Amino acid sequence: MSTEPLFPGRDPLAGTDADFDQMFEQALRSKTTPHTHLPDTTRAAREFALAHGWPLPQPEPRRKWLRCLVVILGTILATLLLGRLLENLKAADQQPTGDKLDLSAIAALVTASEDDSDDAEPEDSGVEFSGPAFKDHS
Repeated sequence: MSTEPLFPGRDPLAGTDADFDQMFEQALRSKTTPHTHLPDTTRAAREFALAHGWPLPQPEPRRKWLRCLVVILGTILATLLLGRLLENLKAADQQPTGDKLDLSAIAALVTASEDDSDDAEPEDSGVEFSGPAFKDHS
């Protein structure tokens, strides 16, 4: 071990404790030295747990990723189906409809009926109408 100080330009009278400085330098030096082989405590812990009847930790099930994969695939499938539905609706909206309804004939009947109802005297039936009233042509 080297006895050279780690902080060579440091003033020993700068207000710190000399013993503390030595302990600090030893702690920093010990971090740089390689550690010796540590004892295997895993086997001792397993034997202790088995001797006292404690349950041992079980390995994680390997199929946990399967649930995640199913959810991801389901989301992708739902997105594709929704996109296909929207494309079908867009295509159906852009297709021209066959024969458009001709509303001019209905409008002519309504105006003719209004003209006829203005000329005729209203009957006193006790029912009040608001709007156009159609005349019975039978």
